[in-house]
Amino acid sequence: MILIQRVRVRWTAAARGAPAANARSGLARPRPLPGPFPEAEVVVHDVLADQAVGYQDREGVRAGGVALAREAGLWLGYGRASVVVDRLPGSAAYPRPSASARVRRAGPRRRPPGPVVRGRARGGAFLTV
Repeated sequence: MILIQRVRVRWTAAARGAPAANARSGLARPRPLPGPFPEAEVVVHDVLADQAVGYQDREGVRAGGVALAREAGLWLGYGRASVVVDRLPGSAAYPRPSASARVRRAGPRRRPPGPVVRGRARGGAFLTV
């Protein structure tokens, strides 16, 4: 199972500037994982902190195939004993992506016990293996 945590923070143009930025600081960080997870090839834990609801987290868990990773802005490639994670070009406001970028190559050689955050993509997606 590949577990992806995607944390997004959304705000309006009116919320730009230092006072609003202080309110948003620290929101794009890993969250505790809910559990148990459904059995699937890919599980996405989606978290959205939206200004419209006072930056309260809205969470959801989806399970399925590799297409879920693409919806989260990631491309997964499988090697003999590893998973390669690349960030797909997206529509993030800053920094503007020009092409895909390698996020992480995770394999069994250096795997510590328990779930660990292994990589972070722009837009707040976290890969946990």
